[in-house]
Amino acid sequence: MWPRSLLAEHPQVRKWVGISILLGLLAAGILVAWTILLAGAINDGFIKRETLSGVLPTLVLMAALLLLRALCLWLAENSSQHASGRLRRKVRSDSLAHLIAVGPAGLSEERTAELTSTLGQGVDSLDAYLSRFLPSAALAVIVPAGVFITIGVLDPWTTLILLFTGPMLILLLAVIGSRTRSLTQRRFEELGWLSSFYLDMIQGLATLKAFGRSEEGAEMVEQVSRRYGEATMDVLRTAFQTSLMMEWAATAATALVAVQISFRLIRGDLSFDLALAVLMLTPEFFAPLRRLAIEYHAGQEGNAALERITELNALPPQTRSVTTEDQG
Repeated sequence: MWPRSLLAEHPQVRKWVGISILLGLLAAGILVAWTILLAGAINDGFIKRETLSGVLPTLVLMAALLLLRALCLWLAENSSQHASGRLRRKVRSDSLAHLIAVGPAGLSEERTAELTSTLGQGVDSLDAYLSRFLPSAALAVIVPAGVFITIGVLDPWTTLILLFTGPMLILLLAVIGSRTRSLTQRRFEELGWLSSFYLDMIQGLATLKAFGRSEEGAEMVEQVSRRYGEATMDVLRTAFQTSLMMEWAATAATALVAVQISFRLIRGDLSFDLALAVLMLTPEFFAPLRRLAIEYHAGQEGNAALERITELNALPPQTRSVTTEDQG
């Protein structure tokens, strides 16, 4: 059950996710327009020495755009949360109904605590997957392309740097993401195993105490808890490294743009308002990719839960044979 099939099976959820993405695109477009207006206002006020009345219409328009952007971001967040709530309720109820149809015989090889963890915390992890990761993934594809085109119209030379550094960040995210996927899958499996282990320990606590083995049970609990803690720290360490590398690469690319713009500005090859607009737009080219790097780990946790839920829903339901007594 991958994102495309998941949304195809739930049209109402797909609608709200689409609304959230469209509102995010609108907010990004407003930010681009606001940045260009800000560069023009600074140029008019400090370079051309215009009066406050001359730049006041631009300032009023900028304030209106900020309010509109804040409204778009708020509506986008609410839309994604609404979609996430609908999906989690639907997935949890459908999965529970399917497991009931499978019956005890079909679930004999499954662990009770692991099933409970999957339908509980696993389904809850779909919240970050749907409300944060999917919109961030869509915006990371569309917004940089729009900003790239805008910068290309203002200053085609700067796009050469973006054309070189942008794919490098995407490649970096893909390389680190492959490791993140395996670590997150391992942590999700450790959580299911840990839940089953704790349930077995609680159920067998009386037996352990009767045979004087409770201290050994406590040591086993400590070892299992340490394993889960190590798996969690591996995921957090990778998340930190990803964010650090993305921030460093985006900062280095922005610095390259700033250096070449400053030299061309000194030579008089570029006007101040265009140079300032391009310089302020450059971080917005990398911002969606950096946001995706932050949300990628939460998305992979939801994806691991989604794969497990798909496996459970693929179990064949129990067929009840009709006996002579039933017919009578």
